[in-house]
Parts: sequence; C-alpha cells; structure tokens
Amino acid sequence: MSYDLVFWRQDHAATAAPEAIYSSLLRGERVDGILDLRVEEFLSAILGTFSGSVREPNGSEDWVVWVASDEQAMFEVQWSPQHVLVCCRGTSNDTMNDLIDIAVAHGCRLYDPQVNERFG
Repeated sequence: MSYDLVFWRQDHAATAAPEAIYSSLLRGERVDGILDLRVEEFLSAILGTFSGSVREPNGSEDWVVWVASDEQAMFEVQWSPQHVLVCCRGTSNDTMNDLIDIAVAHGCRLYDPQVNERFG
C-alpha cells in the first residue's frame, strides 16, 4: 500500500482549500498563491540524504527513486515548479519524517491527501 506526501509553499493570499490545490497540482495546473520551489535544491537534498536514491527518466519526465537496502521499502518523487509529491511504499515513519524535514528546510509544508490535512 502506498502513502503520499505532498509539499508546496503557499502565499498567505492563497484561499483555495488544500484538497483543491492538490487536485490542481496533480493535473499539472499552476495554482495562484502557490509559490515556485527551488526544486533542484530540494531534489539534491533528497539524493544526498537517502543513500542509493537515483534520479532517472520516467517517460517524458524524470523522477527520483529510492529503495531501502533490504528492498522492503521505497519511494518515488515527482514534481512540478510548484510542488513535490513523494509516493511511499512500506516506508517507515522515520524515513517519512526525514522527507518532511527536508521539505520544511526548503520552506514547504506537508499536505497529507489520505486525511485531507495541511500541516505546519
């Protein structure tokens, strides 16, 4: 089973509900009030934190993939200029917290689509 973590930077003027923002971002739409990210820095932090993670082609785009050394857990990272989406499978809370810490260090807050809650 997978668990998604979604991160974005939001201007105080943004008024849309987090669920609506998330849906728009997944459709590839730009969202008013959502600030552009320094995506390359964000990705570099993930690659530097998770040994064995790689950035590789995924169709017409790239993604970052990490597989735990025991191959029991993994995550995939996709992004746009305005968000980063991490799809976790079998990933521990510690690993997810490390991802959240990276996001916070880059000015992003977590949106958890499983419970429709924006944290921070």
